[in-house]
Amino acid sequence: MTVCCTTTDAKLRRAFERTLPDVVTEIEESLRWARGAKASFVTAYLPYSQAGGVAVGFLRGSDMSERAAIAYIRTHPELVDREF
Repeated sequence: MTVCCTTTDAKLRRAFERTLPDVVTEIEESLRWARGAKASFVTAYLPYSQAGGVAVGFLRGSDMSERAAIAYIRTHPELVDREF
């Protein structure tokens, strides 16, 4: 994957280049789920959002796997505070 970043800060560039592939993977996975579930991308991506990530972390604290926590948030989006 080619990443274009215009910053001259080497640490920031490295962080960007290491993080962007993960974001792309999250988007692609969310699109697949949304299509399969006939749901909106907003609901599909919710577990990866800042507020959704907090909810996923909460569920992980109860020994739920990451995959299960993501699925749970997608099927129970009301658990995420929309005004976060």
